[in-house]
Amino acid sequence: MKTDLMFINKTLLATVIALCLLVTGVISNLAFANTANNDYVEPIKVKTENSMVVKDKSLEGSKINLSIDQSGSVKFGGAKFISLSGSNVSVTISGLPLTLVTNSNTQIIGVTSIGNINSDDILSGKGIIDQSTGTITLSLLRDESQSSVMITDLEKQIQSLLDQLRKLQAQFNSIR
Repeated sequence: MKTDLMFINKTLLATVIALCLLVTGVISNLAFANTANNDYVEPIKVKTENSMVVKDKSLEGSKINLSIDQSGSVKFGGAKFISLSGSNVSVTISGLPLTLVTNSNTQIIGVTSIGNINSDDILSGKGIIDQSTGTITLSLLRDESQSSVMITDLEKQIQSLLDQLRKLQAQFNSIR
């Protein structure tokens, strides 16, 4: 009997710890999503020896930036979605047209697939530029326009996990 109780206690403790880690991960993703809407108070263009960075603020207040370093690593934000053709996404950043390429390694956040990106959605991401074609192969693509919808869904999921955690804690306390 005592062995069974110890097993139940260990199982409940492991479950509580797993739920805590899951909630922490969801909260950190939520915090990352919320930082995407901060405004920049920086120069419009900065050129360094190793990279060119272009930053601007649109009329709507969303951050616009494009950073390409000497190795070809690209980070961008505030890109306006124009069109989709297969795995190629066309966007503009302050009027500069860019072609973004997704593949099976591209992490897509904010929509379930690139086919769900809507006209005029604002995108951010990172990848590597092909210096011969100018296309950017993405490792990350985030639809910032959908982030408020996702935040609401995440808040509901977090609340559900917290409710489950409270129930497990109550069960754990009742068998102690």
